[in-house]
Amino acid sequence: MPAIIVLSCVAMALTLLKIDVHYLAPMKLGQRFPELFGAGAEAARQMLSMIAGAAMGVAGISFSITVVVLCLASSQYSPRVLRNFIRDWRSQMVLGGFLGTFAYCLVVLKTIRGESEFAFIPPSAILGSVLLAFVVIALLVYFIDHIASSIQASSIVKAIYTETLKTMDYVFPHKQSEENEIWDTHRKIVLASESLKWQPVMSQTTGYVQSVDLERLVSLSRKHKLPIKMAKAPGEFVVFDTPLVWVPQDFDHELSGQVCSAYSIDISRTMEQEVGFGIRQLVDVALKGLSPGINDVTSSEICIDYIGALLRELVSRPMTLAPIFENDSLRVVRRSETFSQLIHLGFDQIRRCGEEKPTVLLRLEMALDSIQEKCVSQEHQKEIQWQKEVLGVVKQASKYRYEDLNLR
Repeated sequence: MPAIIVLSCVAMALTLLKIDVHYLAPMKLGQRFPELFGAGAEAARQMLSMIAGAAMGVAGISFSITVVVLCLASSQYSPRVLRNFIRDWRSQMVLGGFLGTFAYCLVVLKTIRGESEFAFIPPSAILGSVLLAFVVIALLVYFIDHIASSIQASSIVKAIYTETLKTMDYVFPHKQSEENEIWDTHRKIVLASESLKWQPVMSQTTGYVQSVDLERLVSLSRKHKLPIKMAKAPGEFVVFDTPLVWVPQDFDHELSGQVCSAYSIDISRTMEQEVGFGIRQLVDVALKGLSPGINDVTSSEICIDYIGALLRELVSRPMTLAPIFENDSLRVVRRSETFSQLIHLGFDQIRRCGEEKPTVLLRLEMALDSIQEKCVSQEHQKEIQWQKEVLGVVKQASKYRYEDLNLR
């Protein structure tokens, strides 16, 4: 985004200069409207130089503020939340505005000539630089307000929740009836595929699976006329020369490189196709708040509330991804996270670290009650009930009177 804004400002400068050369310069606007266009060549140079220098100075300050915020967020909350600040389009827009104003002034500055015979002072381009100076002032005020609000725990947690919810809509969409029909129709074919002799396709690199191109896997399955079973799901760590997918024994060995190209593997996890990474970030922020060095129980309670909201939404969706078929031919057997994994990820560590924090335990109980209200699966009910039983044991072992506490 900053690069696009800088190029747009350069294009605007060139456009206004063209207009000045062909249309406005012969009109002698400096004499007709001296209040707007009456600056001489030397005054125009000084003004453009001052605006360019101020824009770069403010940009440097903004970069410094951003670095401080990143360090603070990393130590106060979790290193995993840094990517949310780096990808923030508002901060990118502000920094791009500062750099774009600097680039605009440079382009206009080099065209000003004060010689009497070849004198040229672009009136509209100079007026545009003044307007951009006011835009820089507004962006600076907005940036300070945005940074002050974005560093708050509630803003960070809400941003993680919103992004996780989008990932959830992509990975586990609302298709309960449709998924059940697919499973009922093709269950026999899936069971028949279990009799096949599967052979692994090994990974060609080491790292975390960030995303999987299912369309490419389906295309490869169709091209080679064989089913593909995923061995690694997004978020899992894969080691070089370990199984990435499974295919029938009689597969073409040229398929290995093509299958690996459908997997995006890098040094870190992302939330592109992994719901668990969003919950992991919320858990990290909650654990930081419960640590003796931070001791911010309120932030931990906010995280618990949002984790409960995510799991409440998840519990109503089909968590087992149906296999992909084409014309009753099995193409891809998908692999995904389970509700059991996510509920243990969301509550186990927080419950352990919050044993001596009664309000934290009550928040966990409220979250579990909220999830159970919307749960329709017996399997999910068992997981929720197990969590409540363990939580009850922890509460009984403590010395606090929970009925006297007020969570507000």
